[in-house]
Amino acid sequence: MRPTAIPGRDPGGESTVRRTTARSIWLQALVCLAVIVGVIAGDITIAQARVATNHKRAALRKLHRAEVAYVAQVDAISRQLFTAVQPVQNALDKLDASRPQYIQAARDAVVNTKTTTAVKALDVQIAKLRPTTTFTGQHTALQAALKEMVKHLTTLEHGKKSKDASDLLDEPYSGATLNLSIAEDNWQKTLAGLDAATHRVQAPSPGSVGSTRPHAALAASKASWIFSADAACASSSHQLFLLKEPSQSAPLPTIAKYEDKYAAIITKVNADLRKIALPAKDKLYLSRTIYRSIKANDTLAMSARTLARALRARSIALLNESDAQEHVATKGMSSLSQQMKAYGAEYCGWFFDPHPKTDTNKAGGGGTISA
Repeated sequence: MRPTAIPGRDPGGESTVRRTTARSIWLQALVCLAVIVGVIAGDITIAQARVATNHKRAALRKLHRAEVAYVAQVDAISRQLFTAVQPVQNALDKLDASRPQYIQAARDAVVNTKTTTAVKALDVQIAKLRPTTTFTGQHTALQAALKEMVKHLTTLEHGKKSKDASDLLDEPYSGATLNLSIAEDNWQKTLAGLDAATHRVQAPSPGSVGSTRPHAALAASKASWIFSADAACASSSHQLFLLKEPSQSAPLPTIAKYEDKYAAIITKVNADLRKIALPAKDKLYLSRTIYRSIKANDTLAMSARTLARALRARSIALLNESDAQEHVATKGMSSLSQQMKAYGAEYCGWFFDPHPKTDTNKAGGGGTISA
């Protein structure tokens, strides 16, 4: 017979309630613990992710700083490259069969400035740079462009061995001129990409006529001086050629008029030479040599004017004075000629030579000063 429960009494009820309450508290504790552990684990995961993100950002910032530092060095080298090569490129841009008056000037500016040596030194500087892993391809491209420039500049400088300046219009020099411009374009294209990637203003770099790149002020250089000097001498040479010399039987006023025109031409070449900007590193040398000796040409012009006066006045005294001035001018112009040749302005050296050898290639329809 089952026991009958007394109303209002449950012998095992209290213990059951206690066990249920304890189990509930224990379960709640487990849930709370699980929540706490979950929260802690989540916090740890988030913290780890945040640390990883911070590390990644720090690494990116470090990489960016390294990239900027590398490109800054490349930009500095590019500025030096621009200074070294652009004057020669400017001369090559004027090396045109339709402008024969510039051929000798361009030739002298290219072959007498040792630009190859300067570019080789820059190639050594580039080789010493350590690019970031992100820029190794660009670094290789820059080195390749420099080596191409050295190669083609070397070919062009060998044109010094040619007796005819117009040889530079033919192979292998014409091909070297084209390939040099291509190498310059390759350098500039790579440089532009590096500057854009690091948010820098594009640095100057050499380029042929028509190239799209930033324009920068170019200081006077040996190449620019040689080109300008030879161009001035070529212009005066042509004017002397066009100046028709009177015969010995011509009337004295006609001869006097010729001497005045002759004096005006050689005075102008001196004025043109004095207007040329001097390269900073050679300014003192040029002042002590060429620009000192050029006064002999001033004396030659003075001699021509004195002769014109002597003829008009029929003065023996003025004629003797003219002869004396010419004698002094001849001595000084011999030095001027040698100094021009030594500096690289070979056409001017031939132009000012008081006793030049006949050279139809140099004359090109012109003539030399005859003391």
